[in-house]
Amino acid sequence: MNSKVKKRNDTTSKSIPVVGIGASAGGFDALEAFLAEMPEDFGFAIVFIQHLSPNHESLLPDLLRSRRPELDVDEISDGFELLPGKLYVCPPGKEVRIEKGTFHISSRPEGHTHLPIDEFFTSLAGDIAGRTIAVILSGAGTDGASGIQAVRKEGPCSSRTRRRPSSRQCPWQPSTPR
Repeated sequence: MNSKVKKRNDTTSKSIPVVGIGASAGGFDALEAFLAEMPEDFGFAIVFIQHLSPNHESLLPDLLRSRRPELDVDEISDGFELLPGKLYVCPPGKEVRIEKGTFHISSRPEGHTHLPIDEFFTSLAGDIAGRTIAVILSGAGTDGASGIQAVRKEGPCSSRTRRRPSSRQCPWQPSTPR
């Protein structure tokens, strides 16, 4: 058995809140700003899904660990259990779903548009309904829009951010959510 796979504790995964965060280009700086406001002992899980090329090797987990050593950061692996007080990061080119509090990853499917943020938010809405906040930090396309709607439909809270034009990393990013 993979030593990284977390053992499931039904009471934990069924009761903890989750903040799902989606981003594309420019998302790292916005994520750092968000994390700078977080207390060290936050009692919920944070899942960061970044829309990147499948050919892009991600250094994000190592960068986050070096800049915020107090954070418990994991790159998501198949079978990981959702636990409070952790920051989970999506591996590049993968689609992540959550079912019964456990992560499931798959390769990017051929022949259809890759929308990893929508994929994750939609599964999150179905699995953790009512204890989820969905946030889009950056992006120029529609990835995340239908996922946020799924979270909003299933639970009492969903959040979208409005970025100041001066804070955008890429000029083509909208300042208002769609």
